Amino acid sequence: MQRNATAKSYCLHSYLKGPFSLRLYCFRSWSNRPLASKSLSALHRSEAVVVMALIGAALGATALFSYNRENFKFDKQQTLLRETLRLDMQLKRFALFRDDVRDLVTLTVDRMDVYHLIGALFMKFCIIVFCKGRIQASAPPFVLQLFQLSNACAFMYLLLAVWLSMHASIASHSFGVKMLTRFVRLPIPTQKQLTLLQARSV
Repeated sequence: MQRNATAKSYCLHSYLKGPFSLRLYCFRSWSNRPLASKSLSALHRSEAVVVMALIGAALGATALFSYNRENFKFDKQQTLLRETLRLDMQLKRFALFRDDVRDLVTLTVDRMDVYHLIGALFMKFCIIVFCKGRIQASAPPFVLQLFQLSNACAFMYLLLAVWLSMHASIASHSFGVKMLTRFVRLPIPTQKQLTLLQARSV
């Protein structure tokens, strides 16, 4: 279509891409371009710039969200491993404390049991000597009295030793149980501590 020299010709191309509509205007002029056409071209360029900026911002936000989510999952996994290792080491540490308490208590209990056994055997010997022991008839009476007094004193001391050793064994064992049940119990994690380890996805 032919026009005069001051007229202008233009071509318009429009197409759709994705959810956005991008319009491309091509203006061609053989004469002085009017001010209205210049403002129209600038307006379409500004619209295209805004659309491209919005697309770039959306892509950047998506990439940032994915990056932060991966970091969040990695941090939660490391936190879970660290807390699990800490609880495991704490359980082993208190298990060593409990073994130490048992060793100390067992040392006293075993020693008192040995004293108890030896005292009971000596008491048996004293009873045998007192019942079946024979002394010459020609011995003076005070010798017989000293013999019986010594045997009775030995029996009483052995009886006291057996009773004290049994009491010490029971007291040591009860003290060990008190230590294990009140002061050196295993630090089992509570439900609240386990709840804090839960990872909540973003």
